Amino acid sequence: RGLGQTESAVAEYRKVLEADPDYPEYRLELGNLLRALGQDDEALSEYEAAIRLSPPFAEAYYNRADIRAALGDVDGAVADYRYVVELAPDTVDAYINLASALEEACDAQAASAAVDDGLAVAPGNAHLLCIRGQLDLAARRFEPAKAVLEAAITSDPELPEAWATRGILAYETGDLADALVSL
Repeated sequence: RGLGQTESAVAEYRKVLEADPDYPEYRLELGNLLRALGQDDEALSEYEAAIRLSPPFAEAYYNRADIRAALGDVDGAVADYRYVVELAPDTVDAYINLASALEEACDAQAASAAVDDGLAVAPGNAHLLCIRGQLDLAARRFEPAKAVLEAAITSDPELPEAWATRGILAYETGDLADALVSL
């Protein structure tokens, strides 16, 4: 795959799986390759096979959650991300994606709890701070939103979501000059 030969790598993994169809790591890698090719339904099937064939390991659930989220299965993605943080509590990206999925599902309380849990693992994480700012903005808690968005931007000045959320906050509070700067 690293050599740009993803399609031939898929063919090779399929051959290997013909000989040993119950090897979960091959299923996981094939799923990753299929995902890289944009074949999400097939990748999902491979991740599910890997999960079925092996003891629980976070990567398979995380990858399945990403596909579920991309396909609009928010409940399935939330369940998988929750399981990932149970299996591997130091997986910061799982907290970020869990909080985002919960925010998308309009469960601000659970999203806030996921942000808190993630910040306990990775204090100052810009993505988690940005989600906190989005939650505060949605709840019209403007001052806490402004403070946490400033912290997110300080942590990662290149994070577009933080700048965009800051711009929306500035617009909502009537600070049109800052909205223009942020956006």
